[in-house]
Amino acid sequence: SPVPYQTADALGGLTFNQPLGLAEIPEQSDRLLVLEKNGTVQLVTGLRANQPRKQLFFDLTQPRDGKFENGGECGLLGLAVHPRFAENHQIYVYYSLKIAGKLHQRLARFKVTPTDLGQVDVASEQPLITQLDPAGNHNGGDVHFGPDGYLYFSCGDGGAGGDAFDHGGHIDKGFFAAIFRIDVDRQPGNLRPNNDPAVHLDAQGEAFYAVPADNPFIGTRAHRGKPVDPLKLRTETWATGLRNAWRFSYDAPSLTWMTGDVGQNLIEEINILKPGQDYGWPLREGKQAFGKAQPRAGLAEPIADYDHKLGASVTGGIIYR
Repeated sequence: SPVPYQTADALGGLTFNQPLGLAEIPEQSDRLLVLEKNGTVQLVTGLRANQPRKQLFFDLTQPRDGKFENGGECGLLGLAVHPRFAENHQIYVYYSLKIAGKLHQRLARFKVTPTDLGQVDVASEQPLITQLDPAGNHNGGDVHFGPDGYLYFSCGDGGAGGDAFDHGGHIDKGFFAAIFRIDVDRQPGNLRPNNDPAVHLDAQGEAFYAVPADNPFIGTRAHRGKPVDPLKLRTETWATGLRNAWRFSYDAPSLTWMTGDVGQNLIEEINILKPGQDYGWPLREGKQAFGKAQPRAGLAEPIADYDHKLGASVTGGIIYR
């Protein structure tokens, strides 16, 4: 039987503009960040005293090298606070922008103003990855630090419909259709990423992040029966074959990553995410073959799926207990 959930106003009547995510600040349980799709982030304080109030924490509507884009499925899509925020004041965001009229999805690092920990310094932006995007939908965009200290982020298949740009079955065609895992601290022993127009480089020609040496697709020479270009292999890939894992999250009690992966137009699915797994898009929608695709061994099964008689597009999100 369905659990009789009830809703409650947890934030004292505060209102937000298209809220789509929450982020916690490590060791600051009285402060909560609320992401707004239109390009702003609100800082909510006063939670312990049950007197919540909000203030503008971040305004990303005027990026310095492009035009912020929030139409359709674009916008400010994800934010994660560095686990050592008290030391380095770093946050990481995923957002949409147009550069020279062309749509891109960007993962970037910002710093909070040292003299005012309630305000992000917009001028501190350091882009890490800026991926040219062929369509405005299926942008992924969720961002989380894992218990290992690495940064995980999701990217959709590039948009349109039916994997129109042939990204779902590849791990050497840019940042698409996958969950990626990177080391933003560039720890010793981790690896340089392969060159790509999407990867930003410093003055010494080094990326602003490293690739964890234990990422599961490092050294892969074939994927779904096709050869992989070792120079274009996205060694950042952690799990692949996802149409649009728009929200995903980590459940600490069970040590489990989970996502809701949006279906084409018939079936939605929920997946337990594990490193090195291929979740089947576009060969499969939910537990069924997609279109005329033939069955293929080695694909990870969703733990649940449902058709549109039950509900529409799956959201995914935070795991509740």
